[in-house]
Amino acid sequence: MRSEDTQSPSTHEEVLAEGACDSAESSNTDGTVSAQACVKLCSGGTFAGQSCIIDASCGKTCSGGSFAGLGCNTDANCGRSCGSGPNAGQSCSMDANCGKTCSGGTFSGLTCSTNANCPGGVCVSHLCNSHVCTSHLCVTYC
Repeated sequence: MRSEDTQSPSTHEEVLAEGACDSAESSNTDGTVSAQACVKLCSGGTFAGQSCIIDASCGKTCSGGSFAGLGCNTDANCGRSCGSGPNAGQSCSMDANCGKTCSGGTFSGLTCSTNANCPGGVCVSHLCNSHVCTSHLCVTYC
């Protein structure tokens, strides 16, 4: 459930956009005045495209990994996954879960455990990457 908050704009973009809406009323060549309605909508997140008041009302989503696009509160909710290597894309808790492969040499790209397994190359570890819980903006459109 989202609560409506009447705080003033919380981002530079909102301040600029609201200023633009203040001048959205203009005179036509026939002397009549027309007003352009402005709306505030979430630019992404769990409430993408819905009306909003402040950025916090748009929610947060995971930027990648197994939970990409799902709602979150903290980075810890988004999990971790192997960025490359034999277990690329799989969930992990530490770099060791992602395996090692030969970089260069005769066996380039094959799994290894030490440099001795990679004649002419080196055995490199792959990283277990954390994913970010990203906030989304409440943007004013005129």
